[in-house]
Amino acid sequence: MLSTWREPCSLRATTKNHPQPMNSTHSNKAVRRQHSVFYSSPQIPDGAVEFYRHMLLEDVSLGIMPIGGRSSRAGFSVTISPANERAEEIIVEGLRSGGFGSYHRDSLADTMYEFFRLLAAELCAADRATYEIVYFEEPETRTFTGFQLVFINEEQLVKKRGQMYQAVPPEVARERHVAELIRLPMEDLLVFKPPAAYERALRDMRASLSELDGMRFPSLALEAMQKNMPYDFKAHERSTKLALLEAVKPIGWNARGSFDGLIMSYYLVHLMIGFERFKVQLRDSMLATLNTGLERIGGKIGFQARIRIDGLPTLSDVDTANHNLNSGTMPFTEVMKCLELR
Repeated sequence: MLSTWREPCSLRATTKNHPQPMNSTHSNKAVRRQHSVFYSSPQIPDGAVEFYRHMLLEDVSLGIMPIGGRSSRAGFSVTISPANERAEEIIVEGLRSGGFGSYHRDSLADTMYEFFRLLAAELCAADRATYEIVYFEEPETRTFTGFQLVFINEEQLVKKRGQMYQAVPPEVARERHVAELIRLPMEDLLVFKPPAAYERALRDMRASLSELDGMRFPSLALEAMQKNMPYDFKAHERSTKLALLEAVKPIGWNARGSFDGLIMSYYLVHLMIGFERFKVQLRDSMLATLNTGLERIGGKIGFQARIRIDGLPTLSDVDTANHNLNSGTMPFTEVMKCLELR
């Protein structure tokens, strides 16, 4: 699933036995009610990392929210609605899945940046991202006082007769004294998916980018030299760039300017607007699913709260940028300014 995007999995690898943060919402005596177990999936050799897919995942993940949860955009804020300090503390701690947060109290905006950064990469790398909602229960009062979202690698999940299981290798099952198929209650799973309008596009794009990675210059050029085959580097470069453009067009990614010299400035800005539309819809989809999960979590822990993100570009802003581009009312260099996250 995540052969080209290592960071999310490596960060979440610390979900097992990480220390309690300071100011934790639950005591050190709290019982961790977790069904899944952590184990590492086979590592991908360094040379097997796919260039284009890796670059795409980085660009999406770093562009989904203002870096570090800070932005100079007017009105930008990440808040809990209705305001509830206790609920906010529980949510901030719960979203530091895998211990990626520091052990002081992170802000909600910073926590959301980090959580969405990893989640956006997962959703562009696979069809879905699944988390177990792990609750912390105080043994004396038998009440839930906190939670954590624990990522489960999609390659480890198996669905049978409408029920979800985590498949555990026999040697890991013996070592941990667990079953090779661990039942995961559906009510304790939170499943994120890309926006429906982009699901097939992302799937097709992943396949196309993988093929293009296998056609990059060094190996073909070397083979042509060794076999004395006719080889035109410029023709190969141009055809590869055009194929890359066709592959990424559905979400508007500009591949960091890989084909700037082949298209007009107007179409380049048109692509960039399309990429912003994709990121807005992806962010909205992730937030909607997260808030649905918080309703379920709050019902067990005893709070009612949703996360609000205000002041970031909306679909209306994207439409405005597209109108400004097509109407010619402003220079190309100005069209994208209303969509910047900084």
